[in-house]
Amino acid sequence: ITLLGRLRESRDADIGRLLTLLSPKAPLKVQLAAANRLLELGALGRTLDRWSTLSPTVQAQLVTGCLSDRNQVAVLLTAIESGKLPLTAVDAASRARLTTYPQSQLRQQAKALFAGASNPDRAAVLERFSSATDLPGDIAKGRAQFATLCAACHQLEGVGRNLGADLTALADKSPGSLLVAILDPNRAVEDKFQLYQIDLKSGDSLAGMISAESGDSVTVQLLDGTTRAVLRGEIAQLSATGRSAMPEGLEAALDPQSLADLMAFVRQAKL
Repeated sequence: ITLLGRLRESRDADIGRLLTLLSPKAPLKVQLAAANRLLELGALGRTLDRWSTLSPTVQAQLVTGCLSDRNQVAVLLTAIESGKLPLTAVDAASRARLTTYPQSQLRQQAKALFAGASNPDRAAVLERFSSATDLPGDIAKGRAQFATLCAACHQLEGVGRNLGADLTALADKSPGSLLVAILDPNRAVEDKFQLYQIDLKSGDSLAGMISAESGDSVTVQLLDGTTRAVLRGEIAQLSATGRSAMPEGLEAALDPQSLADLMAFVRQAKL
């Protein structure tokens, strides 16, 4: 793989060969080596055209791998600006690097992009429920809300199951932070909680989070809480949705007081 692209006359064809190696059917080690070589060849733009078909490990490698090259950072930011990539493609640590980037123009571009990370519809919902952050919450009622709305994916105090994020490990449990996490879950999505669509050669289709990858398989945590190991050779197509497995729209079952109750339960709960 490291030899591909060395000769100028065959570089374009070699980049095409490297792009084919990013298939989820290929061993993970091969995918990562191809991704690194594509970055070395300055082919990030063509690589990002395939973004939705890449596994979370490869996506993360491309983002972190391009940050040391200002030309490739420009390509990354332009791709986000144009809508080719979702804002959630960039994890929190990489966002921090981009918004403090040494090159002024790129730094300002990143700040402008990530400042507008909230969906306008979600912003209106957040405004409507903002009073919940100042209301006293009833923990017992919040526990009941959690069992109804959250227990399918989260577990607290013996209620629910461990499919989504560990809520006891949240670094920021302030009411404002929880308000955003509950009502605007797609504002910032960790790679491991991104929803993937996996179409199999058998005709079956899976939806869930990729919880592990090995050389010849991926493990998918399905939305019903079960896991399934899928051989790479069984995969017809893998597509990243760019969205959290946690759905938007929970506000339909809440009002500001019941949201305050739910946040009170989450803030005090232990696993």
